[in-house]
Amino acid sequence: DQVFADLLAATGNPHLKVVEDPAGTSDLRGIDVSLAFDERTLRVVERRSHVVYMRYRTRDIFEVVLELVDTGERLVVIVSHWPSRRLGRRESEPLRICVAENLAYLVRDHLLVDSIAYEELRAEGDLGPVQAQWETPVVLMGDFNDEPSDSSVVDHLQASSELDRVTGPTNDIGG
Repeated sequence: DQVFADLLAATGNPHLKVVEDPAGTSDLRGIDVSLAFDERTLRVVERRSHVVYMRYRTRDIFEVVLELVDTGERLVVIVSHWPSRRLGRRESEPLRICVAENLAYLVRDHLLVDSIAYEELRAEGDLGPVQAQWETPVVLMGDFNDEPSDSSVVDHLQASSELDRVTGPTNDIGG
């Protein structure tokens, strides 16, 4: 975090702040992820660090919930650095798949209402909160060490590089 803070200070913009990671890194080599934001437009609401356990503890996934200062709208940013391909693409693919699956669960938890709350809202005829949660903006960023068409991204993270699949009427909860 301090290295990143020093880099931001060098920009001369005093409004750029680092979101402190409460857990730091669990990576054996000390590789970590971080996030900066402009304090004039955003405020940090929540922050969490998640460790993915495989054969060993790996780099954390850093999850930050931000709020727009002007509107109060929330934005979720999840930053991660997936395992490298240095041992070979095929040999290391299961490690990236594991991280992708963990990310998919984190995204799901921000977008979906639990089944009991859903049934209660449905019985009341008010699916507005379900729709609002479904439309929560979630941004995933970092070094995935995979391509957008790789299995880890498409099948396990359940992401798409096709814009029409993630915006518009095909993403409408009622459609």
